Amino acid sequence: MSQHIMDVFQTTAKTLQLLYGFFKPFFKHKKDSESLSIRLQWDLRVLDKLQNTLIALQQSGVSADDADQILWNDSVKYLEDLTGRLQGIQYNIKNKSNMLTWWSDEQDYRELERELREWTQRFDVHLLALPYSMRSNIDLTSLDANLATPFLAAQSRIEGFRRDSQAAKAESMRQMLIEDHADQFSEQRAPGKHTFVKFKGKDVIVEYKKIPTRFLEQERSKVSEVFNNSIAEICAILNHCDPPSTGVLKSLGFFHVLDGENPRCGIVYAIPTTLMQGDSIPRTLSSILTEPAGHTLEQRFELARKLATAVFFLHSVGWVHKAIRSSNVIVLQSSQIPETRRYPISLGDPYLVNLESARGVQEHSDPSDRLKRALFEQDIYDHPYRVSEGQNVDLKYSMVHDVYSLGVVLLEIGFWNPMTLYQSRFIVDREQGDIAGVRMKTPIERREVLLKLARTSAIYMGRKYATIVENCLNLEGSQHGHVGFIKDVLGQLERLSAAMN
Repeated sequence: MSQHIMDVFQTTAKTLQLLYGFFKPFFKHKKDSESLSIRLQWDLRVLDKLQNTLIALQQSGVSADDADQILWNDSVKYLEDLTGRLQGIQYNIKNKSNMLTWWSDEQDYRELERELREWTQRFDVHLLALPYSMRSNIDLTSLDANLATPFLAAQSRIEGFRRDSQAAKAESMRQMLIEDHADQFSEQRAPGKHTFVKFKGKDVIVEYKKIPTRFLEQERSKVSEVFNNSIAEICAILNHCDPPSTGVLKSLGFFHVLDGENPRCGIVYAIPTTLMQGDSIPRTLSSILTEPAGHTLEQRFELARKLATAVFFLHSVGWVHKAIRSSNVIVLQSSQIPETRRYPISLGDPYLVNLESARGVQEHSDPSDRLKRALFEQDIYDHPYRVSEGQNVDLKYSMVHDVYSLGVVLLEIGFWNPMTLYQSRFIVDREQGDIAGVRMKTPIERREVLLKLARTSAIYMGRKYATIVENCLNLEGSQHGHVGFIKDVLGQLERLSAAMN
């Protein structure tokens, strides 16, 4: 790591510290300045920690890989520009004859702080890809709660839950079961797998999952402890998520509906934004992809980046999703956004759902998850290694398989069409029989079709985006997956999104 990189971090921190020292007296007299003061303290702490990280890397003799080196270099370019603007504000302050006009510089300062805040949070995302031993040395999560970034704080809370005693875990999981749910829910707006309801007076999303017969006991009047514990643990972990930064919804608990012939489990998620008036059911990415595109390419790149961030978060805490597809992405938009910037002008924020099958990378897949699954809408997202004939159905589902599935979704985003629109390209005998009887191409052949589509997507999204999709689809399914795969994808999408904006 070069001395120049460390000098830039140090200069930025010193300049920011000087400006903070000037504005600090004013923070005490302005009610709306308290949050700015807290954020600036965090920015300074992050820069200080990053300098220490650089020093530790130099002393250890560990060299950064290509992706990390690009990250450091991009960071230096950004900080050099930021420092120049901060120094400009500092110069203006020193030369002002009337200090009562300081507020004009404060506005510039606030704008730069917001920009720096966004950068530090994105940098924190990359810190989660570091080996745990190195991350624990940085110890950003030991900060005061007011100073901790949501992404790192969520990851820290999940690791804390996993380190809890068995008794503490059991109690956290027990609290996830919502008793007498019928008395606590009201105003269900529409039936479906995902629906908006009122829970304790607040809007929430309920995601329904069918309870397999093998988990029902006492003539279908009781759910087995195995199933309960599995769902409870997932909900307890998701309860620690910060949706806006992680792209994963926060779970408030779960309940069972055992009446009738359709026994099911409902997982309750908090909504991180005020709902648009008139919304009846959550919009999925797959449904939005069927509508005409009324947005800019910048919006599309940003949607792809946010989705990759959600996958990165799951992988950083040691989880694989196992079912990444556009139908398992909910897109929410705040009613507080000005009408001129609402959908379809802007696309909103994507959130990964359907995490009941998610599990740790050390656990084996449940073979029943793949039985009787021949639907094109499902298999097209799965890595060929997972669906090829003769493969072991008990194969561990790895992070590589998630990244492959993400690549298919990125391809859909690139064309702004659902993959079902291209179904005919995956059929061998197009003119024989109805759609239920046609013969599909083999999983390997299907990947070749996807790769051809990926290369074509360069016409709409550019060569760099198409290459990202190709890289996802070219991953070998037998590779031992790790968080570095999605880290590379996220890094490339971040640079594309930043360039467009």
